[in-house]
Amino acid sequence: MRMDILYGLISVLSVFAAALLLARMARVHTRVAFLLTFAVLLSAIIVLQGYLLSWMGRLSSLAWWAQAGVTAFALASLPPAFNPALRAVCLRRPEMPRDIERRIAGADRKNFSVRLLLVLAITVGLVAAINFIEVATLEPATPDAHQYHLARMVYYLQQGNLGYYDAGYWAQVVYPKVATILHLYAYLTSGFACLTQLVQFIAYLICMLALYGICRHLGQRRQAGAFAAFIFGLLIICLTEASTAQNDLILTAFIGATLYFVFAYREWRSTKYLILAMMAFALAVGVKATFLVTLPPLALIAGYALFTRPSIAGKHLGVALAALAVAGAMLILPSGYWDNLSRFHDPFGPREAREKYTQERRPLPGMVADGLLNVLRYGVDFLVLDGWYPVPYADRAQAALTAIPRAAFSSLHLNLESTQGASSRFPFSYRKHIRADETLSSWGMLGFLLAWPVVWLALVQRRYPTAMKVFAAAALLYYLVLCFIIPYDPFHGRFFTTGTLFALPPLAAFFALPHSRPGRMYLGIVVILGCVNALIAASFRTGTALIPHRDYEGKAVPFVFALTQSQLLLREAPGLNLFMFDTVVPPDAVVAIDVSRIPPEYLFFGEKFTRRLITLRPFVGPRKPLPPEAQYLIYDATSLYSKPGLRLTPPSYPLGAIYVRELSADKRGSH
Repeated sequence: MRMDILYGLISVLSVFAAALLLARMARVHTRVAFLLTFAVLLSAIIVLQGYLLSWMGRLSSLAWWAQAGVTAFALASLPPAFNPALRAVCLRRPEMPRDIERRIAGADRKNFSVRLLLVLAITVGLVAAINFIEVATLEPATPDAHQYHLARMVYYLQQGNLGYYDAGYWAQVVYPKVATILHLYAYLTSGFACLTQLVQFIAYLICMLALYGICRHLGQRRQAGAFAAFIFGLLIICLTEASTAQNDLILTAFIGATLYFVFAYREWRSTKYLILAMMAFALAVGVKATFLVTLPPLALIAGYALFTRPSIAGKHLGVALAALAVAGAMLILPSGYWDNLSRFHDPFGPREAREKYTQERRPLPGMVADGLLNVLRYGVDFLVLDGWYPVPYADRAQAALTAIPRAAFSSLHLNLESTQGASSRFPFSYRKHIRADETLSSWGMLGFLLAWPVVWLALVQRRYPTAMKVFAAAALLYYLVLCFIIPYDPFHGRFFTTGTLFALPPLAAFFALPHSRPGRMYLGIVVILGCVNALIAASFRTGTALIPHRDYEGKAVPFVFALTQSQLLLREAPGLNLFMFDTVVPPDAVVAIDVSRIPPEYLFFGEKFTRRLITLRPFVGPRKPLPPEAQYLIYDATSLYSKPGLRLTPPSYPLGAIYVRELSADKRGSH
């Protein structure tokens, strides 16, 4: 164990040092550019090491990760070792940000804008501190993490590579693997499963940094850029995802870095920024296939940034395309797209699985009709008081809020709740949950009272700069693309996380504009309500209550740090008797799984991931027979091997009743 700690420390220090050297050698112009460059290079180094160690079958070996880290540091050290100028750049003492200290000390604290920013900064700091404590101490508990984000990580660790394995849930093997490699690295080098969530937390901070930098490149003052960045930090879906082991903020961080470097090139005309933009974009593509939704708005913004100034050089564009080709070969294809193409003849996986989540095979009239309804459905979904639970009467206020569009659409004979002819996986409902929940939440009050109104203002008012109009148009384009190509799903609030990169920069221009007294009053009230909302959401988010209370049904909700280990793991999806499972099934057992729905496989591996799981229902191909090495079976009523056993969940559990039983020698051979 001590050697694992040493190897983990060597790996982390080596990788960080290598990324730091490369970021210094890049000689970028600002602190924001340096931090984003460091983040992108660090991620790329870790991901490339993951690909290499997977190819060698050493993905789960910390000793090999340490060797790879030392090698990366040695390679990064070669240029400064032989170039005195580079060596001087790499070894110079870092500059202390005294100018920031002077600006803070010299700020007029009686100024309305300064006071508003101070309130925002304190609130974001408190929310970030709460999230960091949760990341560092609480086990991952989100359903998606249990079903595939971390479940696939454990499968990769057990087999020592990123290769294909039979999975009951297609996302485990079809989704790109960049985020999984980052989760895996965080777990391996720390030894704590909770720190897999650190990746999203860091991405949360990077998103705010990227937004600030983008606003600065768009000509906005520092205060205005900070305003837009702080609003991002308080959007409910962003702050709830920041302490999870998911991947939406990771995708958003890489897309944000891409946008920043595009505008950095526009300002400084150095090809290194185009290379960094292509690298960040390649990492984003390797995180999640939903990067496709960002392509139209990204193309709109890149076209504005690169082609509205005649001084752009054709050779620089050639460098960018070459960089994208190299990044694609090194970062995108190995992330899973090549495997999918080889196995399923499609880079995005088997068509039958993908069709459940897109409208690509629907006739055009049906796709357009449902897309238009989705525009209205998601519009209503933004009118939600996310995170105000358990404030008294908040649910009544929410019902009154959605009653307005319900009455309006009913008068127009538009039934948004209809599922006839729709491709939705889940029906739309005007009844909304107001819990702070990374699955069901969206932007919250700051979204419908501030962010979206400013997007429309930027489009229609002449006093907004052209750049802000382009970003506002990109935000609406992102919204429309998502509505038309993906069926409605109440869980898609997290998909709009990346859309914040397009919708929030106009807020910087709005903040910088002179406001009348009523305008300042409105802005102040909305911001104060948003700050209170964010603090309540961070304190009472689903399954992670920092203050004991009673829910609407009168059930006691305990302090999260008073829960047992099993309760912590199940705090967002109670019902599974994990204690019974761990008591009955030895930690080194081989367990077969034969259930009709997607189980939380991550929970069945055990505390140190020592159990081996074998699914009998791969998402492609025929059902597998019970393997002779299986010692225990998890099953439901649809299993071919359904016999009396211990029930792990009640019938009301989302997966239905599932059971576990030991397989004796005579039962293994029976059918």
